[in-house]
Amino acid sequence: MNDGSSIVGRLVNEENGMYFVSQNPFMPQSLREVPVKDVKSKSVSGVSIMLPWLTDRLNEDELKDLIAYMVSGGQENHQVFAKK
Repeated sequence: MNDGSSIVGRLVNEENGMYFVSQNPFMPQSLREVPVKDVKSKSVSGVSIMLPWLTDRLNEDELKDLIAYMVSGGQENHQVFAKK
């Protein structure tokens, strides 16, 4: 930010001179509005916002489903979902 602070989150939209940033993965609909004019720079993080322990709560099938979803980019007709 122009004031030296930082904002971490997922940029959801840019409209009418405002950035809309989702900062809480548990409440993605809760957006922080940030004036574009107040932003010094923006960059893609090399670190996921997913908390490291979140996958510990998944069973084997759920973890496989999550990985398949990520590989497919959410496309339900992707080959990763094809029956073998």
